[in-house]
Amino acid sequence: MEKYPVGILKYLIIALAISALFFFLQFLLYTEKKYYRKQILTTIGVIFFLCFIYDTGADLRSHGSYNRVVLFFFMILFFFLNLIFIFFVKIFRRYPVPFIIICIGILVLINYKIKSLFSNSCYNWSQGFNDTIIDNSIGNCKIYPPKTCYYEIFHGFFDFSRIFGETCENTPNNNPSNTLDYINDKNAKIIGFPRTEKFNFFPESQYSILQHTVAKNIINMEDPKISDEIKHNVEVTINYHKSPPEVNIDLKVNQTLIKERAEIFEDYEEIVLSENVLYLFIDSLSRTNFRRKLPKLYSWLESKHYL
Repeated sequence: MEKYPVGILKYLIIALAISALFFFLQFLLYTEKKYYRKQILTTIGVIFFLCFIYDTGADLRSHGSYNRVVLFFFMILFFFLNLIFIFFVKIFRRYPVPFIIICIGILVLINYKIKSLFSNSCYNWSQGFNDTIIDNSIGNCKIYPPKTCYYEIFHGFFDFSRIFGETCENTPNNNPSNTLDYINDKNAKIIGFPRTEKFNFFPESQYSILQHTVAKNIINMEDPKISDEIKHNVEVTINYHKSPPEVNIDLKVNQTLIKERAEIFEDYEEIVLSENVLYLFIDSLSRTNFRRKLPKLYSWLESKHYL
């Protein structure tokens, strides 16, 4: 996202949409006998060469997988739009007056629905815990609510789990093989994740291999060969004896760490002005999205909130 911000990506999508439109028009002209076989075969060859042979890099000058997906998506979209257009033209020629009346009615309903979505999309944007509201009445650092909240408008639009009826009970992601394929003991039923604070930054904790490092250090909690001391320090386990598998988080009290922190605190005891603060970071969720997508956790945090 740093290399290709949204401001640039939108132009990439527009360019791919225009390219797909021109490619589709060539196919359309060919079907209407206004385009010759040599040209259409050349076009197909060029698309195939650019998308699958010449360059499959992942930058704006290349034809990476996301470029191909977007390009083919728009080509298929234009194909179906053409079929719909032909269908409507045939109905219009047969029933012109009813067709126009129905179209006007549909457009009015669509316009009403769109206005309703946009006008109510940010209805609770300024609300916080226990119905607190952002105060913009004083000071120069005002936080202005957005006019349109697209996350609310498109909520559930890409929720394929809901569309296909997948739940925690029937989703294939709960298959133990999804995890067990990457660990050494394939017969493990209760696995324990390693402590990562002792991992070296390089190379074990590099972004590209951190998950593999964790997977390689997963242990079988039922293996008698593994010492009880190692098992006792494990904080996160998955129990595959249960269906769906059960994740357990058991935070450990580290007396050595407590002693070290206490010694550090003694040097700053007179100037420390605040208590310990727990920071919760939830990736890819805005504050209002957090309220809607994780209502139980939000309610629990709200119960702990006080002014």
